[in-house]
Amino acid sequence: RGLRLESLARRMEAVSFGSAAAIVAVSQAVRQYIEALEPEAAAQVHVLANGVDLAGFAGGEHQREPMRARIGVAADTPVIGFVGSFKAWHGTELLLDVYRDIAAARKVHLVAVGDGPRWEAFRSAVHAASWRDSVTLAGRVPHADVPGWTAACDVVVAPYQAAPQFYFSPLKVIEALACGRPVVAPRIGQLTELIEDGVTGLLYRPEDAADCGRALRT
Repeated sequence: RGLRLESLARRMEAVSFGSAAAIVAVSQAVRQYIEALEPEAAAQVHVLANGVDLAGFAGGEHQREPMRARIGVAADTPVIGFVGSFKAWHGTELLLDVYRDIAAARKVHLVAVGDGPRWEAFRSAVHAASWRDSVTLAGRVPHADVPGWTAACDVVVAPYQAAPQFYFSPLKVIEALACGRPVVAPRIGQLTELIEDGVTGLLYRPEDAADCGRALRT
């Protein structure tokens, strides 16, 4: 993303890895990157996924009903949630395609929380849609409010795009699981380790809108 003097930076990176007594990687993909760059550092690499304050996110449950009342959602209306930074690889265009089909078939509500480069395009697409009244565009919120917004949802979707090196350890997925919410996400990277398919969420074929829709309807 615009790195200058890349060869120098990679040499400095290799020296840092090679001289470290211990290296903590947030995913297996990051571990593999380190080991490929500096094979002798392999024994020093430990994988530790991102984590969240469990008590803080479990505490969002008491905000569920007040939050749903605030956005005007009936108790029997399923709520799909997306929380993220609205960047290109977050797959928000796919989410809109999937939600359009679901909203055409049943009463449902979408909550979108976050901000980022794709936020304005996402908001414009929602405002132009016939189902815009079934979407709450929360935008950027204080992190302390995220547990309440997440608890207001019945399922959280993380529609990441496929990538050759999906090295992320997605915090928003971990936060949703800490709230006790099932997560629908593509079968890529660390998502296959974080989400127990059919137990704590459902995994679908990457960038397959029909399969994502199936998982959300389920």
